[in-house]
Amino acid sequence: LRHANYLWFEERDTEVPRERLKIEPGGWREVLKAFGLDSHVGKNLPQRDSATQRIILALNDDALTNLSPAAHVAVGRRLLVNVTPTITQEEINNLRGKVEDLPQAGSVKSFSVMEAQSQGIKRLGVLRMDVDNLGKLFAEGLGDEATLSRIAALSFTTSLYFEGWVGHIARTLKENERDVLYSIYSGGDDLFFVGAWDVVVELARRIRVDLTRFAANHPGIHASAGIALAGGKYPLYQAAADAGAAEHTAKSLKWRDEAGERRKKDAITFLNRTLPWERFGQEGSDDADMHTVHALAHRLVQMVKLASEGGEGAPQALLQHLIQLQQMYEKAADERRNLGEELNQAGEEQAYWGPWMWRGHYALMRMAGKKDGEPWDTIRILAKRLTGDSFRAIKWIGLAARWADLLTR
Repeated sequence: LRHANYLWFEERDTEVPRERLKIEPGGWREVLKAFGLDSHVGKNLPQRDSATQRIILALNDDALTNLSPAAHVAVGRRLLVNVTPTITQEEINNLRGKVEDLPQAGSVKSFSVMEAQSQGIKRLGVLRMDVDNLGKLFAEGLGDEATLSRIAALSFTTSLYFEGWVGHIARTLKENERDVLYSIYSGGDDLFFVGAWDVVVELARRIRVDLTRFAANHPGIHASAGIALAGGKYPLYQAAADAGAAEHTAKSLKWRDEAGERRKKDAITFLNRTLPWERFGQEGSDDADMHTVHALAHRLVQMVKLASEGGEGAPQALLQHLIQLQQMYEKAADERRNLGEELNQAGEEQAYWGPWMWRGHYALMRMAGKKDGEPWDTIRILAKRLTGDSFRAIKWIGLAARWADLLTR
């Protein structure tokens, strides 16, 4: 299937003895033949047979240009997210001694290979993602305009995005020329991908922002995602369950947007932290002021790498300090949550006061000192941002530091 360009069906005689259907097990081809349909996938078109009734479907746009109908042949396009990376001889040479049981050149990459090709810490990323409130959208979204044709068009366009455009995104998203994304499935309104963890995160961000564009910026159409990190030999079914639980957590999030409006879902869970997409950072939406997790994480990566190369950068200790501050804050939040005191009288999230506030501000300002320019200005911005929001910002600033730490290991 990885190299297939066409899927075709041929009508066959359906007169199969009932006792054969009951007794003889078979593969998918045998089962379809029992119902009068012979099915094939292949790289090249089948030879023409004027007497055979056929339906031939192209599995990609290039293959579609070679199709033409005939008296007994119907043709069409079958959307399929067939994203499966293969390994090259050069990659095999680079991975010798690092990965056991390397496949032959041209073979499908194993999970262990994609894990080894991830940036920073060597892990797989497992992504589960689907549209929020799609059932409600079909049931109520069109209101009095819900004709059969419009509902069918809505269903088709949803499938078009997840069975067509998602595959295009995954095939073209190659960070540093790495082909490290593997589609388990994508169709209807949901998807399941495995790949190098750092590229999987970028895939989720791109899918989310393109969905908004596809829906003509409709504020009610959005998706939530869950990403789990796992080793290459971790059971796939368990990784799928972990990512599914992360996705469920994202769909349970209640939050307020920048205008103060109450919102639900439209979130992502990553590294066991759940944030709305507007705070996490969608692809193409980051700002220079580091108001999103993605923008700050990659600024921190640049700062740390610059220091490691002998330039004017920030020490790795900055990341560890921010991570420790987040852990102290989350511990206090968990304790208050267990006591049922996580909300104030107005029903808003409680501000937690403790020594991590002044310790954090002092340590950051001391690290920056009186030095001018980058990265010291960035460190002072972080200190100011933490104190200006009763330290709540540490939840996403700490997540950015953890992300940067994994990218620089």
